[in-house]
Amino acid sequence: LGSGQVLDEVLAIVLDSTLELTGAERGFILLAESGGQLVQRLARARGGITLTSAQTSKRIPDEVFSTGVDRFVNDLLDDANAQVHGVTLQLGIRHVMCTPLKVAQYGSESSGDAGERRIGVLYLDSREKGYMQAAGVLHALAAEAAVVIENARLYQEAVHAERAAQELRIASEIQRALLPPNTFSSPVVDLAASTTPCREVGGDLFDYVPRDGNLSFTVADVSGKGTSAALLTAVVQGLLAGEAESLDSPSQVCNKLNRSLCRRAIASK
Repeated sequence: LGSGQVLDEVLAIVLDSTLELTGAERGFILLAESGGQLVQRLARARGGITLTSAQTSKRIPDEVFSTGVDRFVNDLLDDANAQVHGVTLQLGIRHVMCTPLKVAQYGSESSGDAGERRIGVLYLDSREKGYMQAAGVLHALAAEAAVVIENARLYQEAVHAERAAQELRIASEIQRALLPPNTFSSPVVDLAASTTPCREVGGDLFDYVPRDGNLSFTVADVSGKGTSAALLTAVVQGLLAGEAESLDSPSQVCNKLNRSLCRRAIASK
């Protein structure tokens, strides 16, 4: 189970191992999203077959996840079960095993299980009897699988975070490259300028254009911080660059800039 780091591969290994050892026909892994809602992440049949449109009982996984207690249903055709699991019976399913996936949570307590956090459920079902004696195997697999799944999920999150950080670093380099040199000297004026965003990218900019012995310069600040401000800053830089060689007055340039921004429906920035 510990051979993979990619979450989808880990889920497939867990289900294939579980189906092989328990003899169940179908297996499902449902993981909890941030709001606590269970979402089916993978469904497999014996033989390593991925099921793309398979359905399960909804009542049983929700109950197991909320209580943290296993649910083994030997026969859905029993009178008591048939009354509440009619939809599942319509799928041809008669026998169900469902167990929670739990990981240790150090330094805190979750409701019902001190020091444990439920991340989802492992659900098995079949149209035939013969695998209910595998409850012990299922418990052992679920305990190991929960740790492996959580590690793979954390690894996936770390990869995504690093990718996002790398993209922000590149964006920061590009934003700095779009600014003119920090210093400028002429017989008329000496300039020095710099900008330091509080995050990787920001909404401040400066620019200057020598023109026929004169100098046009701009200092601008987009409200807000981070990526959204940087995107609008790039738009403003592009619009200003289009006006750099014109002989318009500053007020005329500002009017054109405002009209261009208004056409893009960017309000209050």
